Amino acid sequence: MTPGETYSFTVTARNAVGHSIQSVSLAVLAAKLPDAPLSLTNEADVTTGYQVGLSWSNGAYDGGSPEIDYQVSYCDDASDTYSVFASGITTLSSTVNGLTPGVTYKFVVQSRNIVDISPYSLPISVLAAQEPDAPTDLANDASNT
Repeated sequence: MTPGETYSFTVTARNAVGHSIQSVSLAVLAAKLPDAPLSLTNEADVTTGYQVGLSWSNGAYDGGSPEIDYQVSYCDDASDTYSVFASGITTLSSTVNGLTPGVTYKFVVQSRNIVDISPYSLPISVLAAQEPDAPTDLANDASNT
């Protein structure tokens, strides 16, 4: 079968006497890849210098077969070569850890159904938090001392 194609099926019974008439035709759409997940978002309340919290929603079409799980991939902002952080994620969120503070990372997510894995979601870039710069222009305010 070709994913995304519609096939029609009928059934005929047979015994020692002969064959029955054909059943009513049943049209079945063969499953295909799901659409890419949507709305990939940085969960700021989870994000630190060492981890980034992500959430997303399912794409518009599951390919005719429910999503089984998800895969999160990332790369640093200067690259377009993604590495898989985790696969087999069964929720619509994940926390990517082991990051380096001060580095901007790009993240994408994919969904998987019985056929295979979807295309990448639209990427998002997130700066892994870093310590703030030291204050400058420190001065004594004589009117307050």
